[in-house]
Amino acid sequence: MQEFLTHLGTQRHSSPATRNVRFAAIRTFISFIEYREPAALAQIKRILAIPMKRADTRSIDCLARDETQALLDAPAPNTHNGIRDRAMLYVSYSAGPRVSELVSLRLEDVVFNPRLSIRVGAPRAKTCSLREPTDQNTVRR
Repeated sequence: MQEFLTHLGTQRHSSPATRNVRFAAIRTFISFIEYREPAALAQIKRILAIPMKRADTRSIDCLARDETQALLDAPAPNTHNGIRDRAMLYVSYSAGPRVSELVSLRLEDVVFNPRLSIRVGAPRAKTCSLREPTDQNTVRR
């Protein structure tokens, strides 16, 4: 197993993250075999003891506050489509629903007591309160 993992890095030029993904799949299969092939238990334990290789994690880039506000304010507030798009952006930013939950929202899913919130998810509905700036901007426009 060590030779295969070394082969991935040296000859196949796989990154540590790729090596770890492949090794995770092998470990899952080996864990499955562990209970079905007791004769190979010693070898299985040696394979499962091999550590994952450290990989650099990428930092997640996000928008700055003014960039986010510019995005939220981009749709025109004086057209039907602009009002719709602005409301969808504010709800997406505040509550973080899935796209399917966002596009399936109906007027009865919006609750105004005591704060503005929405009910999302058909089988087991959950209520997501919208953030304060969203409450003001959505109700005001």
